[in-house]
Amino acid sequence: ASDVYKRQLDLYYRLSVLLPNIALPILIVERRKGYEGHSLESILSGLSVRLEEDKYSNIENGFPSSANIKVKGQEMKIQIFVFKPRKEVHYKRRKEGIIFTVNGQAHGFIPDSFFTRKSVGMAYLANSLLIIADCSKFDGRTREDLFMNSRDRLREGELKKEIEGKLADLIKKHQGLRELKERRRREEIEGK
Repeated sequence: ASDVYKRQLDLYYRLSVLLPNIALPILIVERRKGYEGHSLESILSGLSVRLEEDKYSNIENGFPSSANIKVKGQEMKIQIFVFKPRKEVHYKRRKEGIIFTVNGQAHGFIPDSFFTRKSVGMAYLANSLLIIADCSKFDGRTREDLFMNSRDRLREGELKKEIEGKLADLIKKHQGLRELKERRRREEIEGK
């Protein structure tokens, strides 16, 4: 692909991560002079729609998986996606591991290095794992305690630590993730 077309896709991919559950699709049109590509228009539907549309060719069998977590009385809906090997490059552009959303917009991220922690134990799946944590049901005070105004990272503190602990526990005990981790580990050993 041309460098210009790649830059257009980079914007498209980044916006789909920042607006994973966008309410309505958005038409993106390239209007700068001198720019060309396969198409000058794209429909932005958000990461969740892209994942759903592409799941048979890019997502491991048995996923996505979902769960609900309660933290300090606040409910958070969790979606767990596991990409087939080397398929994550079209979805995780900046090593996102966990995307925290409110009303369809990303408000914070935890990098996929989180999955390599001993308390999580998913190093074999770290590059392939993506979790979307919907915090739309959080009350205003809890949102203020968790999210920074910049929407690029989470506020350090007790709430973040508790959320990380609950997520680590959920991931470590998830039967489908454990089975897939063992399969990938065996495949890597056999490949060597």
